[in-house]
Amino acid sequence: MRQILALVLSVLGMVLVDATCILDERCPLVEDVNKPTHLPHSDCKKFSICSYGQACEKSCPDGQHWSTALQRCEWPNVACCDPSVACDPTLANPTVVPEATTIDTPVASLCTADARCPLYEDQNNPTHLSHESNCAQFYTCSYGRRCLKQCPTGLHFSALLQRCEHPSVACCDPSTVCQSLATTSTIPTTAATVVCQPDARCPLVETNPLAPLLLPVPGNCGAFYKCRTGDACLLACPAGQHFSQTLQLCERPTVACCDPSVPC
Repeated sequence: MRQILALVLSVLGMVLVDATCILDERCPLVEDVNKPTHLPHSDCKKFSICSYGQACEKSCPDGQHWSTALQRCEWPNVACCDPSVACDPTLANPTVVPEATTIDTPVASLCTADARCPLYEDQNNPTHLSHESNCAQFYTCSYGRRCLKQCPTGLHFSALLQRCEHPSVACCDPSTVCQSLATTSTIPTTAATVVCQPDARCPLVETNPLAPLLLPVPGNCGAFYKCRTGDACLLACPAGQHFSQTLQLCERPTVACCDPSVPC
């Protein structure tokens, strides 16, 4: 019995103890584990998640900063954490289909059977369908049913991009001028097919390997070059975004200011 108890305690110890977690009085001992408290870090690239009275250190994705106001990682000019970076929180419109955009009515009344929805699929990457008449709405498939969702205010659903975007990018409303994104080159999307070639602009030794130099692709706003030991490797921006040489990241076309035909 003692051996079993010792084993249980050791397992609990491995679960509850984390080298990146420290006791923090700001973290409640008991809270909803699905909605934990988040805390800012002295390093804008990091933040902490509370877990049973402890603050556990986490890192934002490369190129992003933690935003205390938005309670998520965002681009530096949106997160407004680094005082040396120009702050514009009005750009904080998500470009992915968020979970929290369902209309506040009973779920049963929002979901109906639809032959286009598979009975079984990855619930972390479900099928999305366009709404019949409302560009600001869409459907998410769930076990053979379509469930009504709402885009964030001011955005339209794009069937092509499978997410909510700016109306000019979503191209859903025929009365809105549709922005044509650059597609002049075939952009590789997997590491196995990345094309690299020598480029004098790329240093042979990177001063910061975690933040390599990024270069624009002439004539193609939807792509960029990533420097790697003297080579420039061709990469693609996420669908619907353009590369910004100033920000050194992919952003919405109106923020990237790459295409002169798009208001910047």
